[in-house]
Amino acid sequence: MTPRTSTYVRRLVPAILIAATAMLGGSAVVNPATACAAPWSWDPDGYKECGRKATEDWAAGRVTDAYWIKRLSECCSLYGGQWNAAEGSCSAPAAGPADTQPTLPGVAPRPGVATQPPPPPPPPPIIRNPEVTQTFTQAPVIGPSGIQR
Repeated sequence: MTPRTSTYVRRLVPAILIAATAMLGGSAVVNPATACAAPWSWDPDGYKECGRKATEDWAAGRVTDAYWIKRLSECCSLYGGQWNAAEGSCSAPAAGPADTQPTLPGVAPRPGVATQPPPPPPPPPIIRNPEVTQTFTQAPVIGPSGIQR
């Protein structure tokens, strides 16, 4: 019975790995437009409509106060805004250059985008031990005849 079990396991392990890969990375294969899409841009009308629906549900008593606030913050991020939890409000993102996109550390920006070079690394520290003195003396020079000069 051992050879049959090991054959079964040898066939099952790759199938499990392929299934896990498909589940975790399959969204980029199935829907590459969404996986590679540019970041959301601020859409105030979309946020207002989403917030209006969330407020209607809250006013009708279908959702709790906490869930209503959560839905408003989700509407804000969905339509490209910045949620301020302290004030409970959504605002437009800070204005920046129109054609720049955020990049991850170590990832090159798009061609044509001007960037500054990184600052030079700091110099290595100089380690000195005051207890050690120089003991180097110059070696004597010996000529071809073996006589010291």
